[in-house]
Amino acid sequence: MRKFLEIVCYEHHALWRRPFPAALFFLTPLLFCIFFGMIYKENTVRHIPMVIYDQDQSNLSRSLIKVYHDSERFDIKYYADTQEEMSKLLSDDKAQVGLGIPVNFSEQIKSGRSADIILLLNSSNNIFANSALVSIQENNRTFSVGLAQKLVEGAGVLPNEALHMVYPVHIGVRLLNNPTTGYTSFMLPGIVLNGLQIALLVTVTPLLSALCRRNIYGPDYSSFLLMTAKALPYWFLGLISYAVSLAGLTYLWAVPIRAQIWKLLLLGGFFIFAVIGVLYLFSAMSPDETLAVQLPLLYIMPGLLFSGLSWPLLSMRGFSKWFSSTMPITYAGDCIRDLMLAGYCPDFAYNLKMLLTVGFTAGTIAWCIFTLRRYISDKITQKMRYKQ
Repeated sequence: MRKFLEIVCYEHHALWRRPFPAALFFLTPLLFCIFFGMIYKENTVRHIPMVIYDQDQSNLSRSLIKVYHDSERFDIKYYADTQEEMSKLLSDDKAQVGLGIPVNFSEQIKSGRSADIILLLNSSNNIFANSALVSIQENNRTFSVGLAQKLVEGAGVLPNEALHMVYPVHIGVRLLNNPTTGYTSFMLPGIVLNGLQIALLVTVTPLLSALCRRNIYGPDYSSFLLMTAKALPYWFLGLISYAVSLAGLTYLWAVPIRAQIWKLLLLGGFFIFAVIGVLYLFSAMSPDETLAVQLPLLYIMPGLLFSGLSWPLLSMRGFSKWFSSTMPITYAGDCIRDLMLAGYCPDFAYNLKMLLTVGFTAGTIAWCIFTLRRYISDKITQKMRYKQ
């Protein structure tokens, strides 16, 4: 126990005594929370630039344009005189949505025929396109129902009866857990976890590699004792960083916490354990501290893409599905979002088990490699002393 506490105290002081203390890297999750929260603070995509090409120039076409003008999702920036001008504005990224109204728009409606309008979406940025599609459908439904109601009223039907005739089926939609479909609640919890991974990567990965190269501790210190004692300060500081970042999510950006706080802290503790185990494996395999930090970047940096945070795991196949299963953030990212937004995670126990499995498996392999490298290093040292 004395040796264990000695190493823990040494590593704790090492976190703070450098010119740029390594402990400051654990501000990364909170900084990610602040900076990315500033990006996502609008929550939904608004003010999408739009171009209008109105060939009809009628009261009906102007009524349709007004529906888009009144929508927060769109900003009508341009009025084109030709189809080519509208296409050019879209291709130049000056507008993301184009609305083309044909020359006989009002005539077709008044004669009882259906009228076609043209909508062009610049899908080089899918976020604009997907947001625009949802709003376009809402706007067109609102305009069509209102217009049909007026036409039926013109035939002598009372307003309420006219509305029921043209819109007989009413769909009630209730969005659960994230009713605003906002990006803040959707993305920020996972980004905080990614920031925590990066902080651990920078601070933890040099540890075992440095011990192998310098051979500071003799055979009286077991590999298990060294690995455990050195990891403890980083695990504890990581958990504090995680808890502070959760508070930042709630108090800075109003991301709700609907689950018991102990569940979130338990998930964070298991996640940090798994990440340290994986980083120990990279550290044990690396010949020096520099490569120990560089190698895990190939594994950690794709985390947000393969973890299911932005692209659902259900849609992954083959290598991507397997690769995601090896990453700790896969078992923590969706789970922390469920806990915060829904108040529960149906796979909570499974995710904890998998985080333990990843951490123990990677840590055990790291222990084997670290022990072997220490043994070889001790033999080389003994031979050198014998020759001298």
